[in-house]
Amino acid sequence: MEIKGQFRLLIFGVCFLISPTTAAVTINEFTQPTYVAEDPTVLTKLVEITVSDSGGATVTDCDVVASSPNGPFSVSPYSTEFWVVYDATSNLDYSTTNFYELTLECAASSVKSNRVKLFVYVTPNSPPVITAYPTATATLDASTFDVSTAAVYQVTATDAEKDTLTYSLLSQQPSQALFSIDSATGKITANRDLRLLSTSSYILTVQVSDGKNVISDFHVVVNINKLNTAPVILNLPTSINIPEDAVSGTTLIALSVEDNTAYPGPVKPTCTTSPSSDGYKFTLNADNTITLSASNLLNYEVRKTYTITCRATDGYLSTDGNDVLTVNVENVNEPPVFNSNPYYCTIAEGAQRDHYCTLSLTITDPEGDPLSSLDFEPASSDFYFDKSTNRIYFSVAYDVDVVHTTDPVSLILKAVDSGGATATASVIITVTDDNDQTCAFDKSTIYQSIDQNTALGALGAFIVTDEDLTSPNKDTKVEIVSSSPSNSGSYITVTGAGELYYIGSVPAANSGSSYTMVVKCKDGGTPARSAFATVIVSYTYITTTTTTTTTAATTITTTTKAPEKTIWDYDWFIAVFSIFMILLAAAVIGLIAYIVYKCCCQTPQRPNYPPRRKVNPEYQYDDRRITRSSYYDDDDYLRTSRSDYNYNRSWQSHQAISPRQIPALEYR
Repeated sequence: MEIKGQFRLLIFGVCFLISPTTAAVTINEFTQPTYVAEDPTVLTKLVEITVSDSGGATVTDCDVVASSPNGPFSVSPYSTEFWVVYDATSNLDYSTTNFYELTLECAASSVKSNRVKLFVYVTPNSPPVITAYPTATATLDASTFDVSTAAVYQVTATDAEKDTLTYSLLSQQPSQALFSIDSATGKITANRDLRLLSTSSYILTVQVSDGKNVISDFHVVVNINKLNTAPVILNLPTSINIPEDAVSGTTLIALSVEDNTAYPGPVKPTCTTSPSSDGYKFTLNADNTITLSASNLLNYEVRKTYTITCRATDGYLSTDGNDVLTVNVENVNEPPVFNSNPYYCTIAEGAQRDHYCTLSLTITDPEGDPLSSLDFEPASSDFYFDKSTNRIYFSVAYDVDVVHTTDPVSLILKAVDSGGATATASVIITVTDDNDQTCAFDKSTIYQSIDQNTALGALGAFIVTDEDLTSPNKDTKVEIVSSSPSNSGSYITVTGAGELYYIGSVPAANSGSSYTMVVKCKDGGTPARSAFATVIVSYTYITTTTTTTTTAATTITTTTKAPEKTIWDYDWFIAVFSIFMILLAAAVIGLIAYIVYKCCCQTPQRPNYPPRRKVNPEYQYDDRRITRSSYYDDDDYLRTSRSDYNYNRSWQSHQAISPRQIPALEYR
């Protein structure tokens, strides 16, 4: 055993001698703990690691190999130094963990050092310190304070850890949001001009925070001198009555405004109307009067009350908003209302009440009163208004061709309600020209004789007139209706203006012929009206005979003219005469037919005789006509003479004889 021990020692010595020399690294022990505040938010150096013996070797690395509890700590190199740091990877909280035990180790090349302990204590954050805590006072002059540049108060505070401080206003009493504070500097400013304020003292509660600790009970008392006062409208609230027919410019009220402020300046009232859609009806003038903007704006049946709320301001303060003018609209009997003005009406000319036009007429009365009258005012002699149908008729026969104008007629329609209120509307009536006139020729016939010496050209003309006043009714045109013989158009023609022209030479062989044309004038109306006329042109060829006698050296010329024709030689006369005879024959036939109808086809009326009765002559008339048969007509015994009898019974010649009558006839 002893030999084995000696051998082992020998082997250890040999290994030590042949191995390279490596220096040891020793970290100096920490003699006291280190402290860190709980509120840093950036990397913070805590303590430097020192090495007492490195044997000439360079320390290449140091680290926190253990932390109890685990914390945001590490080792950071700074040039040739190594520092334990708070690395800000998480926040420190004194109330939760206020102590950490760190185990540190370094290394030189691959040789590690000894391990040492470092105790880290977390210290609580110190709260900010506010100057003038707990209460400060600021006194301001409302008349001189410049809200754009001046500060109300400057809050001053310090922090032991030099943490960034944040300022805020927790409350304002009275709560009007009049003041603000700069969160970074603590400067308190006013949000609006102090002349707008009506309260002289305000208490502001300020809060200061360093991110960890908060001071929230610092108070700033703001006192304001020389306060402004609001103007006053002395004669509001009130109410007034105004009739609904009040005219433009009617004064409702003159506002009386007073301002006792120490700040002189114009005091201008403003007013709003309820309902706002009716605000245009009232005007606030420069002299503080409220007037009606225009006439006919108020209507009792639509709205009976308006409220006008006014405010007066000196540029800073206004009245309290309770200055109300109540406008009560009084009912007035208003005139009827036409739905249109003017009305337009078009009527074709015609007889009395023949034509009419209907007005799209609606009349309403604001109060619902019935109409007592509705008629033209003044009354028209030519037109009549029927209020039951809203129609306009002619009072007389109206013919524009007689009055010679189609200019519109303007009438006034007047409506009167039961309360006597009146309204008028214009009615513009246009009377159109009917085609009621027939065109006329100035002559019924143009008769013209021509011969071979007649030059081609105009032979004559009709003058055509139409008494209608307007076109196209008065526009006329002449047309050829028929020609006789049919080739008359080769020689003569009539133009649309009624002019007769000789257009083709008549052959000499046609001497003694007549050419007839029936023409008509036609107007442009609807339906068109027309009239007829006749053109007759007779042709005669004139012959000339020349006889020469040499003995007496005298030349004798003899002209032989064709024999004169009688009226029966003219075709046109024969045509006219034929038409006349046809019409006469038709009239005679009609008369004969009428006589035959009256005599043969119409049953005559019987006389209305009283009924007959059977009579026994022996019973009542035994002393008269005893030889008669047993039964006789009663009227046989009432006749005084045979002449009377024949007169009264003469109607029997036109009637059938009954068997009852046979004995009486035989007796006669």
